[in-house]
Amino acid sequence: MGELKKIDFESTQYSSPLREKILSKSPQNIPDKKGWENIFAKVKQRMREGAFKKIVLARETTYEFNEPLNPWDILASLKERTRSCFHFCLNLKDQTAFLGASPERLFKREGRNIQTE
Repeated sequence: MGELKKIDFESTQYSSPLREKILSKSPQNIPDKKGWENIFAKVKQRMREGAFKKIVLARETTYEFNEPLNPWDILASLKERTRSCFHFCLNLKDQTAFLGASPERLFKREGRNIQTE
């Protein structure tokens, strides 16, 4: 089993076009930095004890912008910074999108078939 590596909580960076559109309000993270570090420490200990073979931790970050953004532009920027991840974007209604990058493949679509791991 490989060593669990901690990702820097403050590593969220904005590309130049997005930076200009962000409000002065800081991004909101759930869990916050202290909560994230606490969860990470507990999971790392449980992995040492053999409780998990594999685990992926996640956090939610919410941004507010001065103007509407194209989620596909954000996804393109994310792909540039997280090349080893699988990327997704659900843009089901105007002004709302759910997008991200994951080290795990959520699903694979081939034609009319969907496969999960």
